[in-house]
Amino acid sequence: MSTIISESMFPELVAYYNKEGKTAAYDLLRSQYGMKHPGMLFSRIKKSGKFPYNPASDRFDEPDIPPSSEDIFIGLDTLCHASSSNVSTSAAVSYAEARSSAMESLVHELLGDRLLALSHYITMDTVNRTILIDRSSLQADGYRIITH
Repeated sequence: MSTIISESMFPELVAYYNKEGKTAAYDLLRSQYGMKHPGMLFSRIKKSGKFPYNPASDRFDEPDIPPSSEDIFIGLDTLCHASSSNVSTSAAVSYAEARSSAMESLVHELLGDRLLALSHYITMDTVNRTILIDRSSLQADGYRIITH
């Protein structure tokens, strides 16, 4: 008689599989739970998506655990405390990186907008090495043209 294995038992079975190996895990399931085809259970674990399987290492990867609310939010005491030493440097670094990447994205977007506006008036012909400027459209739109 075989025992029904619920999803709540998956973490310990996966840990045993990763620690002892495939053969030992199959033997455990055959002897302790009376399973005739333990491979089907591990197929079920793989299909659940909670434990990603890495066939190269023949191991299950650790599942992604979402951070707790304590890790995400700063407490009121920490926020109101005058000393800045309590703020973690990793949070400050990640904020600085996010701010830097956001600023870089904004600069790229603004440059793209400027280049798009210029492309209405200026065309570069790289084959003939010439630049074509639509002077009448530039002047009609209020631009002044100064050449040196």
